[in-house]
Amino acid sequence: MLVRTDKDVAKMMRSLEGRISYDIETTCLYPWQKKRQVTRKKQLVWIDDPAKITMFGFGTMSGTFSVPAEIKGSPWSRDELEDIMLEASKTIKGEVSCVVMHNGKFDVVWTWAHYGIRLPLDFDTMLADYMCDENQRHGLDDCVARYLGKKPYDLPLEEKQGKLGITDDLVKYHGMDLQYTLDLYKPLRDELNRDKPTARLFDNLMMPLSDIYIEAQYDGIVVDAEKFDEAETYLRGELASALAGLKQWEQPVFDKKGRPVAFNWGSPKQLGELLFDKLGIEPPMKTPKGGRSTSESALNQIDHPCVADLIKFRGAKQQLAFFIEGWKPFIHRKRVNGVWLTYLHPTMKLHGTVTGRPSAENPNLFQVPRDPRIRSLITSEPGWEFVECDLSQVEMRLAAEASRDPELMKAFLNGIDVHWLTAIREIERGQGLVDLVIETAHTWLKNKAKEAKRNAIPDEPTYADAIDILLEMGPDAAVEINGEWKEYRKKAKAVNFGYLYGMWWKKFKQYARDNYGVEITDEQAEASRTYYFQTYAELPKWHDRQKRFARQNGYVRSLSGRKRRLPDAQLYGDDWDTKGKRSSAERQAINSPIQSFANEINFMSAVQLRKKYGRDKVKIVGTVYDAILMRVRSDYVEEVTEYLLEITKKPPMFKLFGVELTVPMLGEAKVGPWGAGKDFHKWQAARKSSSSSSRASSRS
Repeated sequence: MLVRTDKDVAKMMRSLEGRISYDIETTCLYPWQKKRQVTRKKQLVWIDDPAKITMFGFGTMSGTFSVPAEIKGSPWSRDELEDIMLEASKTIKGEVSCVVMHNGKFDVVWTWAHYGIRLPLDFDTMLADYMCDENQRHGLDDCVARYLGKKPYDLPLEEKQGKLGITDDLVKYHGMDLQYTLDLYKPLRDELNRDKPTARLFDNLMMPLSDIYIEAQYDGIVVDAEKFDEAETYLRGELASALAGLKQWEQPVFDKKGRPVAFNWGSPKQLGELLFDKLGIEPPMKTPKGGRSTSESALNQIDHPCVADLIKFRGAKQQLAFFIEGWKPFIHRKRVNGVWLTYLHPTMKLHGTVTGRPSAENPNLFQVPRDPRIRSLITSEPGWEFVECDLSQVEMRLAAEASRDPELMKAFLNGIDVHWLTAIREIERGQGLVDLVIETAHTWLKNKAKEAKRNAIPDEPTYADAIDILLEMGPDAAVEINGEWKEYRKKAKAVNFGYLYGMWWKKFKQYARDNYGVEITDEQAEASRTYYFQTYAELPKWHDRQKRFARQNGYVRSLSGRKRRLPDAQLYGDDWDTKGKRSSAERQAINSPIQSFANEINFMSAVQLRKKYGRDKVKIVGTVYDAILMRVRSDYVEEVTEYLLEITKKPPMFKLFGVELTVPMLGEAKVGPWGAGKDFHKWQAARKSSSSSSRASSRS
């Protein structure tokens, strides 16, 4: 039914009881869009095209109701539309038992942004389908075909966007979306209930988290406009400088007709011909198809002035494309408490990956490099502080818990940094750094003696003693004495994360180089792997158990009960394709339960934070890998951060999912712009010191 009159509105309001669905149609995907790019005369230009809701409505037991909004032919003014939505929201909150939406976060955020009204969301059919089978496609059309056995009704994009005005087909399309969403509730609810751990996760974690991400997207993230301009100026300068350096290495290039064209530094073919043919550089790596690689990994192995400028060029160009030009279409300004601030509103997707980790777009927070110049663009509004809380070595801790490896467990139970432990063991195994080990330990002992105000300097330790002292002192103290130790821990980090999930030594060699800049020989990689699994002997046994379980059942579970379906683990056959799929599934059987639960710890912490402090004190930005990003009201930073660090150790929600851990979890927090914040405990100490100085000054 098309809602055109007050009488139609009244009928719709009377129908809003029991279970209902809600759906909107829009002109674009981004609710804060003001302009968009189009091609005119072969050039990209910006045109005015503000985001609009063209249709909204409800599906009820009495039928469907479609309200024409900002669309040609609508009888309703903006004020009248807001009144309709306000009345509907009051009715829903008072009477309705269950509000169902498909990709409900989209509909709720749009409605909130345009009408200032936040509708409740009780059941998201898209998120339910994702929890039922993460390997499927989760669009409404896919769900309708799979659960209802019906062929979806579709329209051309321009008609769905309302560019043709109110048409009978558009009303029919919107009505069918409403009806299908309502009809999907029961089969999806039944499917969830067939697996109690999945249903428990959906109801108690994923739906509350969806509510948090609605707030996160609506609130957005604050961008430091001044730093943004500075970063753009810097990167354009770096790009120009790199191109100036590359100019001398350019060679003539011709098109198919023999006409000269500009040298393209982004072309792998032209680049390969220049580096390996003209300059005579030996190709350090091959592509999967056997060609000469010009990848970042390959370039990092080449010592040539041309390559140094090329790496600089690629870095500047990529950062400009992704983090400057890529952000600009989504940046908008708004006035908050009399101050103009710059905002982005990234879309966080809980269904974005098969592993259980969220994804993000517009912009993608997961692609923001660790470069402080880029990350620190994200900050907080006046009166608030940006807080980042990372889980320390969480995957290593959970692997220790899952494998019950005594050496790993002993390290974590005794508060030893496992990366540091591995670094020391690698050094001890080689014993090629005896002097450095003993010298570092002795220097530390002397420093401890000075701190204790003792005159006697301890005797120089033996090598065996020094190894034990290194463990006690920790990596920070070692690095402070001699910066070389930073590289040893970096190498150890590569070893731990590379071999944790059973990586073979050939793959590890490339992994260590690409991710940590660690160069090792084949012999070193092979020996390192052998020694690693000798040291942590229960890890390979745990790997075998996970693989065997996946082969027998076609799935594995995380500690919370999340199911990772791995049908390829049950494939039989010895052909190359089958073996590759089976091997990939077996790797997933090992790492997916760990990675998904690591992420769920942050999910649980986010839910607890929202429950305790609400949105007026804490605005959660999102979870990125193993970190929670949030803005905290300045007068609550200390309390909120201390609470978060406490619940990170053992989230209260663990009980709900029957989780009991022996290995302690540990969080590390920073206060200040993302990537450039100060360690929370140092920030806390500085704050207390400043407060004490102020009181002393006032007394004097």
